[in-house]
Amino acid sequence: MTLTNRSRQDSTKLGVHVLVVLLGITSWSIMNGLWVELPILVVHLPEGWILPSYLTIICQFGNIGPIVFSLLVYLTPRKKIETPTSFVIVVALTLCAALYGFLWKKTSPIGSNVHSVALMSLTLCQSIFAATTSMAYLAFMSHLKAQYIGSIFIGMSLSGLIPALAAVVQIPGEVECLRGAINSTNESVAYQLKNFTQSNLFDLNAFEPVIEAASNQTIHMTRLLQNSSHFENTLQLYKEEPSFSVKYFFLMLASLGGLSFLSLVLLIYHPYCKTEHADIKKEDNCRLVPIKRSNSSANDSNNSQGVNLEPTEQAQLDNKDEQDEQLSKAESWYLLGLLAWINMLQTSFVLAIQVYSSLPYGLFFYNGATKAENIVDPIACFLTMWVKVKSIRVISSLTLLGTLFSAYIIIVAAMSPNPFLVKHIAGGILIIAVWIISTVLNVFAKVTIASVMRSQGRISLLYTGGSTQTGTLIGAVLAYVMINELRLFKDSPWC
Repeated sequence: MTLTNRSRQDSTKLGVHVLVVLLGITSWSIMNGLWVELPILVVHLPEGWILPSYLTIICQFGNIGPIVFSLLVYLTPRKKIETPTSFVIVVALTLCAALYGFLWKKTSPIGSNVHSVALMSLTLCQSIFAATTSMAYLAFMSHLKAQYIGSIFIGMSLSGLIPALAAVVQIPGEVECLRGAINSTNESVAYQLKNFTQSNLFDLNAFEPVIEAASNQTIHMTRLLQNSSHFENTLQLYKEEPSFSVKYFFLMLASLGGLSFLSLVLLIYHPYCKTEHADIKKEDNCRLVPIKRSNSSANDSNNSQGVNLEPTEQAQLDNKDEQDEQLSKAESWYLLGLLAWINMLQTSFVLAIQVYSSLPYGLFFYNGATKAENIVDPIACFLTMWVKVKSIRVISSLTLLGTLFSAYIIIVAAMSPNPFLVKHIAGGILIIAVWIISTVLNVFAKVTIASVMRSQGRISLLYTGGSTQTGTLIGAVLAYVMINELRLFKDSPWC
């Protein structure tokens, strides 16, 4: 291969990088958007505090998508189904986002209870397609030059950051309990008793209501002077709408899906992008496992194509380094065990109990915890690009620290609705800080383990994916059983 041809192959186009990033954003943006909206959803939907545990277990059925895709690839090895599959995924996720906007509040009776059937059905649907993106999108990237593979991961990382930043702008409304006093002439006067964003619950005298404004306002006191015999007092829950509605939030995510669809069309059909397409029959970067051949047969094949692919001295040194870094069987299984443990904790279990760990401190702190967790997650992923860790001892230390901070979250959740420092603002600040540190440590350790396993070959990557899904499933099942069956985590009535 001449120097000119090599430079052409190595060169890339900024516009194509941008289009690939836009495609990757669709992967998990709707799922992440659903989680950052939980502070609003748990207030307005009948499931209340147990809603995250339902969603966590439903999301595990998303594994159906990758299984079906793998079977189709196995049954049709000569067909490149990743391109039509990517189109189906983008369209389906965009429709799910739009339907969330219009149907998220719809409920239906199931037995003696009312449930958010529309929300849960859409969550099941979009989790299947979102989980399939990790396979279909990466397979689609084999149609582009290898230099663009990093851009798809950047897009996937932004799929969590963008919804979180949008939700930060969307200030959630206050949740208030109001007492209505009705006198003999049926004249009603509403007295604000407490704002649920405050954690301190007073033993209220029925006729000496406390008026609490938002957390940053003055607490006002008032006394009813009317004769108590003429009054009938009831508490009612008043839910203030956020600065912009859940409907418009999900429609914004649907518009991102529209951009991803347009990006996919341009990547496939536009002449500007066609020059960046790869010949997947010839490029070695498109093979999952390098094909080993004898030197003579390899040279004959290369010469027949007029291309010299003799390994350079640097490549030989790189191969030697990789051989020196091969893990033992015990080390590989140990790292896979750590990966399953981290995913059990960080990816499913603590997310399901997040409401119990932070909502007792107030809706403001629950909102802050959900946003902070989604913002620092991609940041921790980006850190692994500059901070390279390969030592098993360091990875173990990071996992231990992440586990300790996660343990604090679990302990606080188990103490709900009266955890540490529940009546102090320091308690809310502390829980948000613990969520941030726990997420950074666990995500960094998780991505680092995946990077180490990637250097061990294709089979190790398959085990890595299996370990990730196994840990996530175990965590989701444990959380569901402990919350909904054993009732180990307690909520608090709004009023």
